[in-house]
Amino acid sequence: MTSMLILSSISAFSQGFTPTDKWPYVYEDFQNATLINVDGKGDQKALVNICVADDHIHYVRTKDEVILDMLSLNLKEIKIQDKVYTVVGSQVLEKVLENEYGSILKGKRINYDEMNKVDIGYGISTNNYSASNLDMTQVLIPGSLNQRVRNALEAREYEQSLVVEDVLYLYDGEQLIKATKSDFIDAYGKKETAEFLKQNKIKWGKPESMIKAIEFMKSAK
Repeated sequence: MTSMLILSSISAFSQGFTPTDKWPYVYEDFQNATLINVDGKGDQKALVNICVADDHIHYVRTKDEVILDMLSLNLKEIKIQDKVYTVVGSQVLEKVLENEYGSILKGKRINYDEMNKVDIGYGISTNNYSASNLDMTQVLIPGSLNQRVRNALEAREYEQSLVVEDVLYLYDGEQLIKATKSDFIDAYGKKETAEFLKQNKIKWGKPESMIKAIEFMKSAK
């Protein structure tokens, strides 16, 4: 970790920023962040950003200012400004709400279906493009990863906006499932969840209501 310790600051995050093909990140610039390892240590600092193309954390290596993937590090959480991100496997998800049983997490995902409906560039026609025959990460990732951050920033003037949507998840500390009624039932069974759903009128899409489902997830183990 010592090679990535960094405190320098690039310009502040723009609230209205939209990820693009040349800059497929949640934040407009790399952000000062506190890294918390699985052992609870939280004294590491780095410049990081969250890539929507591969759901990974990218960071700026200090010695040469090259953008690298942080996937190999044993991280539990990342704190950026007033937000806390939980690392689940290779995914980086924003903590929206939590209780003693777990939390509601939010991830930003590229909506490939919507991108199918418009001209996405790269010489690809909307008539023959589909997410199944083109791995978009092969198009997007080289636009930033493994190059100097300054070069990646300069490339943004040729950018094209990505269609990105928020996706909510239920997480009990072990299992992560998409926060929809159908995914919840698929994970635990229609018969097993029937009484719980009858007694708890959960409003799917509302974190304050869905948090009740975390307790069921814990009790179902």
